[in-house]
Amino acid sequence: MRWDASCKDFKTAAQENVFEVSASIPTSEFTKSQLKEWMKPVEAPLPKFLAASGRKGMVYREPYEVTLIICTFNGPLVLSLRPAVAALSAGNPCILKLSEALLATDELLLELIPKHFELEALSAVVGGREIVTNLSKLPFDFIFLTGSVGVGKVVMRAAAEHLTPVLLELGGQNPAIVDETANVPDAAKKIVWGAMARGGQWCTSPGYAVVRLALDGVSGDATGTLLDIVGWDAKIVCYAAPTREPIKVNPLGLVAKRASIHPFFMHYPENLPKIPEKIRTAAQLVATHQLRVPIAAVYSARSFKQALARALAGGKVLLDFTDES
Repeated sequence: MRWDASCKDFKTAAQENVFEVSASIPTSEFTKSQLKEWMKPVEAPLPKFLAASGRKGMVYREPYEVTLIICTFNGPLVLSLRPAVAALSAGNPCILKLSEALLATDELLLELIPKHFELEALSAVVGGREIVTNLSKLPFDFIFLTGSVGVGKVVMRAAAEHLTPVLLELGGQNPAIVDETANVPDAAKKIVWGAMARGGQWCTSPGYAVVRLALDGVSGDATGTLLDIVGWDAKIVCYAAPTREPIKVNPLGLVAKRASIHPFFMHYPENLPKIPEKIRTAAQLVATHQLRVPIAAVYSARSFKQALARALAGGKVLLDFTDES
């Protein structure tokens, strides 16, 4: 498989592109090695009165038949080829609905699939929600979806018309809980990795962490959001206000959490030109909750200037006050 397709679409760490390819190949090899064993009939338990009469219960695995696999953008190969391997190995011909956001990967798969598979076994189409809606109305025998809750509801409603079994893998939020027994530097590194991997857009990405310090580089409604997620006796340091919006917090939240807000430098006309336009635009999205920005790097408290420089350049930072070096 051409490496550059995944790189062009994914635009993230090299190891994630390696994972996309390397995780799909072993899945196929492992499935082939286990398939004969999986296909064997399995004896099932029976009620005692039937077992006493010498009868046996057996489970014979049979295909569902035609399967629709609706793929997501954040796992262009893993969340398309791996489900396809499972479906095909069980004798189910399938259709892949590829994400329209992955132009290079879509082009490659649309080229390779007809070369290596009969049309009746595996085919692929590209499209957005309208295509999903129209496909899900067809009388498939099984539907597998990786996507949002909204799309999941659309697919499930349509599948109900045909009593089609549906397997939904939907996105969500995951908390990262760090208690007093934790190795904080180690926990910080792992939380940062989880938040950065795939641009923060994957199902196991930590959605929020209870912290004692937050750096507010947005202001406006975003400050209130920070107050919601910080822990007791937390400090919120406001070091910029590119949204030009005043800080908005619930005073009761400050009292209930015994939290405090500390200005570093706020929005002044002479400071605004120092903040890149991309940061000001992103700040507006963050303030209105339209964008989840993952943490990008961990700095010790002694490296605050470097952390601030990275933040102003567009990165997100986490300060580690446990580093005594």
